[in-house]
Amino acid sequence: MYCIPMTAEKLDHDVRDEACEFGPDGTSPLHVLAQLSVMVHSQVAAVAERNGVTPMQARMLGVLVRGPRRMNELGQALGVEKAALTGLVDRAVARGLIAREAIPGDRRSTHVLATPAGAAASEAFYGQLDAVLGEMIAALPAEARETFTSWTEVIVGAWAGRLVEAEAG
Repeated sequence: MYCIPMTAEKLDHDVRDEACEFGPDGTSPLHVLAQLSVMVHSQVAAVAERNGVTPMQARMLGVLVRGPRRMNELGQALGVEKAALTGLVDRAVARGLIAREAIPGDRRSTHVLATPAGAAASEAFYGQLDAVLGEMIAALPAEARETFTSWTEVIVGAWAGRLVEAEAG
C-alpha cells in the first residue's frame, strides 16, 4: 500500500505527514488503516475543538448522557486511572458540563452525571462528528458503506474482546 495523497484543504500538513509515516517504508498491508486512524483522530480533535471540549471530555460526556456513573465505572468506561479521572472530572465540573451527586444511602460514594450544558455539548459534538465521518465514507457506494460498517464492527468487537481478556488475565 502507498501513502494516499491528501490535500491541504482536508488535513493540515503535520497530519498528512503523520498519516504517511507508518512503517519503515509505508508498504505495510495495514498502512491505509493506519492512515484512516490518523485522519479520524484528527477529525475528532477538530470537532472537539470547535465545540470547546477536549476529545476525552467528549468521550466522557458520551458515556454520561446515557446515565450517571460512579467514578470507578466512569474510569473503566474511559480506560482512565483514578488520578487522571479526578482531574478530568474536576475540569468538567468547573465548566458546568457535569456534576457530582451523592448516592442516596451511601455517604461515601458519589456518581457523576451530565448537566444540561454537558448533554447539549455532547449532542453537538457527536452530531458534527457523525456528519464529518459520514463525509469520509461518502466516497463509497451505499452497499459498500454497509459492508464497511459491518466489517468495522467485527474488528472493533474482536479487538475489544481481546482487551477484556488481557485485563482479566
